[in-house]
Amino acid sequence: MFTCVVKKMKLDNFNLEKIDLYNINHIKIIDCLNDDVYVKKYIGNLYRIINKCNESTIDSFYMVIKNEEIIGFIMLSFNNTYRISYALLPKYRKQYLAPLLLQEFSYHLLDNNLLINTLELIIESSNKKSINAANMVGYKKVSDYIYTLKK
Repeated sequence: MFTCVVKKMKLDNFNLEKIDLYNINHIKIIDCLNDDVYVKKYIGNLYRIINKCNESTIDSFYMVIKNEEIIGFIMLSFNNTYRISYALLPKYRKQYLAPLLLQEFSYHLLDNNLLINTLELIIESSNKKSINAANMVGYKKVSDYIYTLKK
């Protein structure tokens, strides 16, 4: 089990910064995402998820930064499998940033962590954009709503 929570991570096109609930910029983005209809429908209340992550030595919730602007979040959680969840602010959608983020984060985890051999996404069948992003990155559908990427 991967137990090291990294505070900052540099990917090719993004910087990731561990959520800081004392950072007003992080709070503004979380509030905005919590109000988003797609985040409500497919992910749920982000504060509840963040609190769970903060209680864990495994789960990690990161703010995604591109060109010095926070554009969304990405999270790694563990419950028998390593699972990724993510969302971008509405103004950054439809720019192929989601598949790029998912690809860079997924391959960074697989390439740099000996204990992570498989990553999982949970995607509802109505979430066509996330299904397309997963397929573009190389995730394979293994059940009605589970997609996996293996080393």
